[in-house]
Amino acid sequence: MTPIARCNNVVLLASGREIRLVEQGMSWIPTARFVTALLAFIIGVNGVANSALPGDARLVMVAIGVLSGAMAFWLHRQAKAQAERSESGVTIATFDFDAEALRDATGRVLAPLAEVRLSRTLQLASSSRALAVNHRSFGRIVVARGNPFGDSVDELEEALVARGLRRGD
Repeated sequence: MTPIARCNNVVLLASGREIRLVEQGMSWIPTARFVTALLAFIIGVNGVANSALPGDARLVMVAIGVLSGAMAFWLHRQAKAQAERSESGVTIATFDFDAEALRDATGRVLAPLAEVRLSRTLQLASSSRALAVNHRSFGRIVVARGNPFGDSVDELEEALVARGLRRGD
């Protein structure tokens, strides 16, 4: 299967006229990467800027800043490695365009694709939107969550719309 779009820990894989949404886990990486990079910057700059401090205190601050920077770099590498393992993970849903059906992780038909709509929903305590799949038989299923420190759901939504799904609701 070929990866065609990504939103943080969710990847959209295509094989012929079948598209799978796969959740890869480790959704905490973008936030942790941002926080550790911010710590590295703040503590490291304060350690260097406060050169009037006694040598040990300044060195401790710089060391903490360097360690935080190394952790941010390691988290960045983990995110890249996760992106390369695109087919590993748990299937959330499958869009089967040959059978014109939306299927769940077990392959059970949830709804006809002609009646399925995509929508963006608010997330509690986040400025980013989530992407949901809607149908009257099952209501709303959130398939991807945006992250202000990572990806938005734009790329995922555009890829699904380009393949024939409709926005709505």
